[in-house]
Amino acid sequence: MVESPNNIPAWLRLRSELAPTERPHHVANRVLKALGVTTKAPVDVHAVARRLDVEIKEVPEPGWSGAVASTDRSAVIWVRASDASVRKRFTVAHELGHLFLHPLGREFRDVTFKGGQRESDANQFAADLLIPLWMLDGYVASSAANVAALAKTFRVSAHAMKIQLSKLSGDRVTW
Repeated sequence: MVESPNNIPAWLRLRSELAPTERPHHVANRVLKALGVTTKAPVDVHAVARRLDVEIKEVPEPGWSGAVASTDRSAVIWVRASDASVRKRFTVAHELGHLFLHPLGREFRDVTFKGGQRESDANQFAADLLIPLWMLDGYVASSAANVAALAKTFRVSAHAMKIQLSKLSGDRVTW
């Protein structure tokens, strides 16, 4: 676990070390590095949240996929219980993105699904937390990778995998 002196939640201590100009993918990689996540896929996003002292609650049918609320002492993420596991994993990672990238003390919950810059940033953070390019590159380089197989390995949707694969150079992946 990340050390949390003076009962400061690990996510808040780590957040305080970030520069406000850091891009979402840099922040995701810093979180993974701080937690010592250097192993193979899939990234255990629920363990990441626990180690960051972030509570996750599943709720029946809230009308949205996920939400996060924070104070200077706690953070809670809610996810829709009926969503598929890959969707829940992405939702938890997305809400962690809001926690690290956006103002504290606000609740983030998008019911419009129209997005905006904050939603886009949280999506990028989530993709880079669940499918870090440094990890993905190793899988692509070591096999005849395809989207479906990689998505299954990383426990993400094919759509999320395609987006991350598009960030890698070369044509080592069959679509």
